Order: sequence, then structure tokens, then C-alpha cells
Amino acid sequence: MAMRNFHNRIFAVSAAAVLAAAVALLASCGGGGGTSGGGVTFVPTTAVAAGGGHSVALKSDGTVWAWGYNDAGQLGDGTITSRSTPVRVTGLIGVVAVAAGYWHTVAVRSDGTVWAWGFNGNMELGDNTTTSRSTPVQVIGLTGVVAVAAGGTHTVALRSDNTVWAWGHNGSGQLGD
Repeated sequence: MAMRNFHNRIFAVSAAAVLAAAVALLASCGGGGGTSGGGVTFVPTTAVAAGGGHSVALKSDGTVWAWGYNDAGQLGDGTITSRSTPVRVTGLIGVVAVAAGYWHTVAVRSDGTVWAWGFNGNMELGDNTTTSRSTPVQVIGLTGVVAVAAGGTHTVALRSDNTVWAWGHNGSGQLGD
């Protein structure tokens, strides 16, 4: 698989290790701000993720909903307007997994493709540009994905062949080299 201009590295790891890392990442992501927890009743929801100032939920019907800070389009609704209630991510169906970076959001569809939106200054969206996107774009050349995780400014995907692909900022070697 060729991913031009990406800092991608391939190495084999277990699915459990990737999922454990994703859980640790989500636990370390701050919501920034207030001390009171508002309640968003959003059922049936199968997965959630928290970014630097935004949240995302995957509903059981395969749609993705997001709310919070939206300065780079990380809510995926085609705007840069922050929202205090969930909005549906534009044009994305059949989603089975979600992840949130600091200013970007990532989803895996049931066909194994990866879609991303939000800030892209470090190529964390995987579309071979540094253009931020307010609606989902497909990660170029990546299929067969079963899990995804997002760091502050990078993204990691686990393929069904147990290889891990990473792209985005690599200032601390977080892409695996």
C-alpha cells in the first residue's frame, strides 16, 4: 500500500494492545472547562470518544453525532460553528468505530474504509493535504481497517491483517519509527 507523503510505518501488534492504547488515550483526553457534567441523553449509542474540546457518539444505526468546540470542523457538520447539542456528521453512514483527536475526528465504516474530518495541519486526516475539512474525507489508500485511534495530531489504524498504519505529526516518534 502506497501512502505518498505520509510518515507511515507498518508493524504487527495485537488488537488488544491497540484497543488498550485507545482506552488510555480516551481517558487522558480532557474536555477542558467546566466542573459540572451536563447530560446528553443519546440512546442507543454503541461508542463514544472525547477530543480536545468536542465529543462524538456512534449510534447503533451507524450514524455519527458530535458536539462541542468546532473551530476546525471537527464536528463534521459542514460548519465551524460550535454546538452544545449533538449534530449529525454529514454524509457518513455504516460506521462501526469512532475516535477523536484534539481537533480531528475519525470513523471506520463497515466496509473497512476510514474517514476523517477537522484540523489537518499535520496531515492527520490522511487525505494527502494539510487542508482542514468540516465534512468527512476518506483516508487515501487504506482499507480493511477494524479499529482506529486518534492522538492529539496523529491517527492510528489497525487493519484486519494485524498491521498498524499511522499518519500525521511525528515530532515524538508517535508514528512508530
